[in-house]
Amino acid sequence: MSDTAAAYVQMKMSQETVAHTDKKPEASGISTNVDNGKKEPCCKECQKLVDDLLSNYDTEMKGLQDRYDRLYGRYQDKERSFQDLQERSDSITSHMADIMETKSDLENNTDEYANIPLGKKFEQLYTTEWCDLSEWLEENTNLSELDRIKTVTKVSKEAYYLCEKVAEEQIRHFLFLDSEDEIPDSEKEPSLYKERRVLGKQKKVRTQVQKRVIDKVVTEDLLANLSPESEKEILPDLKDKLEKFLEKYIDFCWLFIITHPRLYFEFEVIDKKYADIKEQFKTYSCQDKVVDETKEKGSVYCVVWPSVIYKDDSVLMKGDVVIVD
Repeated sequence: MSDTAAAYVQMKMSQETVAHTDKKPEASGISTNVDNGKKEPCCKECQKLVDDLLSNYDTEMKGLQDRYDRLYGRYQDKERSFQDLQERSDSITSHMADIMETKSDLENNTDEYANIPLGKKFEQLYTTEWCDLSEWLEENTNLSELDRIKTVTKVSKEAYYLCEKVAEEQIRHFLFLDSEDEIPDSEKEPSLYKERRVLGKQKKVRTQVQKRVIDKVVTEDLLANLSPESEKEILPDLKDKLEKFLEKYIDFCWLFIITHPRLYFEFEVIDKKYADIKEQFKTYSCQDKVVDETKEKGSVYCVVWPSVIYKDDSVLMKGDVVIVD
C-alpha cells in the first residue's frame, strides 16, 4: 500500500471509528495479532472496511487521473493551435516585409526610422543646428554670408557622398563583389538590404560611420579656409562646432541611404533655372543682392540645404537654394 493510500485509509478509518465509538464488539468476533508492538485488525468487518476504503481510493484516483488527462489533452490542443497561429503570423509578417522591400511605393510608417518622421527631424536639424552654426561663423570669422553657405554646403555634400560610398562598400562586402562589379538593387536582393538596414540602424555602426566620414571631411585645409591666420585661436572651437553639426547631419545621411524606400539628397542644381526645380526647392533670402555675371538671372547660384527625394524624383522635403538676382 502506498503512503498516500495508507493516509487515505487512516483518515477514513478515523471517521468510521468515531461513528462506532458507542458500539462494543463481541468478544467472539474480534481477535488481534500483535507483532513487535503493532496491532492489526483482523475481524471481517474491519477487513471489509479496509477493502472498501482502498477500492474507493482507487476509484477516486482513477477519476482524478482521467480528469487530468482530459485537461492536459485540451492544453496540448490549445498549445498546438497557438504554435500554428504564431507560425502563420510570422509567415505573413515575413511576406509583407519582402513585399515592402521590393515595392518602392510602400513604407513601414510604424518604424521609428521611417522616412516621414526622419524627414521632419532632418528639417529641424536645418532650422536649428545649421542656423546656429551659420550664426557662429558669422560672429567669429570674416567670411561673407555666401562664402559661409558655400563652405558648409561643400562639406555637407562631400559627407553625403562618402556615406553613399560606405553603404556601397557594405553591400560589396556582403556579396564578395569586386570594385568593378555592379551592385544589385533592393528589388533583386530584398533580404540582403533588409539585413543591412537592421545592422545599419545599430548605434555602434552609426557612430563608426560618423567618425569615418568626419575624419575625411574635417581637414586642416578646411579649417584654415574658414579661419584666417589672424584667427587661429578659434580653431578648437571651430572644429568642435563643425563636428557636432556633422555628427547629426551624417547620421541622417546614413539613415536615409539605408532606409526603404531609399532616399537621396539633391545637390546638383547649380545653374538650373529656379522655375524648373521649384517643386524640390524653396528660395533662400540673402542679406545682400546676389549678382554673378557668369550665371543667368533667376538661376541657382548655390545650394543652402539639399532637398530629400525618392528615386522617382518625388519630394519628401524641399531644400533651399540661393537665386541669382
